Amino acid sequence: MNNAAAQSPLSFRSADFDLLSLLVENEKCALFLGPFASGALSPDGRQTSLRIQLAREIAEDLHQKTGQPLPNTDNLGLVCSAYVSQPNTSRTSLEIKVRDFYRRHTEPSPLLLEVARLPFRLIFTVSPDELLQKAFLKEKKRSFREGYYRFSKTQADDFDDTPEGWSYIYQLFGRVLEKPDGSLPLTIADQLEYIDSVQGVGKETRLPTGLRNAMQDCEAFLFLGFDYENWYLRVLFHILKFSDKTKLVFGLPEGASAQMPGATEAFFRHQFKFSFLQDRPLELLQGIRARIESGQTGGQPDAGQATRSLLFLHAAADEALKDKLDRHLVSVKKRHGLASGSIHDFEGGEVAATQTAKIDTAAVIVVLLSADFLADDELAGKLVQRALSRQSPEVLVAAIYARPVDGAANLFKGKAPVFPAETIPLSMMQEDAGLPMVAGMLEKLIAAIP
Repeated sequence: MNNAAAQSPLSFRSADFDLLSLLVENEKCALFLGPFASGALSPDGRQTSLRIQLAREIAEDLHQKTGQPLPNTDNLGLVCSAYVSQPNTSRTSLEIKVRDFYRRHTEPSPLLLEVARLPFRLIFTVSPDELLQKAFLKEKKRSFREGYYRFSKTQADDFDDTPEGWSYIYQLFGRVLEKPDGSLPLTIADQLEYIDSVQGVGKETRLPTGLRNAMQDCEAFLFLGFDYENWYLRVLFHILKFSDKTKLVFGLPEGASAQMPGATEAFFRHQFKFSFLQDRPLELLQGIRARIESGQTGGQPDAGQATRSLLFLHAAADEALKDKLDRHLVSVKKRHGLASGSIHDFEGGEVAATQTAKIDTAAVIVVLLSADFLADDELAGKLVQRALSRQSPEVLVAAIYARPVDGAANLFKGKAPVFPAETIPLSMMQEDAGLPMVAGMLEKLIAAIP
């Protein structure tokens, strides 16, 4: 743990900010999103959370029915407890009211859109809506898998099936479902039962093993959108056990804790080595993204520092598809010290000699198969054979079905891996699924190179 981080606020010029940006880029930072991450304007024009708006709406409904105001209309647990205690009301009617409320809110906040642009491998959210998923679908920067906590039930454990380069979104407090199943911890009694359930008291209802193991691999934790005076964050720290790998734990206070009492701040600083940031969450994430995109994180080698080369062997007609795949390999190249280039890059000299030299010096050769590729005798003949002659434990040659083509398998059968399946070339897949899948397959092969 970096104790220095607990002494001063983060700034865009600090060493801790550089380290945080690097760990985000390398997918070693877990992100936790609180209720204020899905911020919205209340009827009076003030910024608040959807959770608080929901509590106020249910409280107003109760007030209309009973004529009695509630003492704290912002506390969802208290409001929901009061609601289900009324005659002729049921738990199911409460969940339907909650479902209908979240259905009316369909636009992701700017903060969620920014999250969807960053390479967070593991994202936990306390919101039961699907606004974060909608942000990912809208931005189309990363693919994602998702899961949610099933209150007092045996948990699905599918994190390990998440492909490399994808994000995994996990909803800690359940998900709003079309048919309510009682799995949302809404009332005070629910919240107390949730604490027992999520810790696995008496039954196997703990967080899935794959998720807990993934958290142990994280070196930083970033908490955005939480009010540190409320119960839900303290519950998380009963669940979370930061590993010895953890270097940074950062939080940005929201709500009542934006002016956090000194005792609360001291508790989190000393108990969990928290560093509280002074930046606004959106500006912080924008700063991290700018640092990553500028290549200033300084952690992994970039194209100018890379020690090995990755060569794309492809037809000129497949240049656009090559560029898209190359963009999905950015983090892979940084992790493995690779600089990419194309067989068609030409900076002078004799073309044939230049192309031969590129193949002879590449550590990774990726062949994009298509009808245009096979129609080029130089590419599909001499250059492919030269590439295959270099296949060894130290040099990887792999072929990718870029576009529909017959007979390409014969070039590589028994000589080099070919994927995806010949019947479903990359161009026929949805880009947000196919490209990350291929990038993940390539990384597994690249990682095996000594």
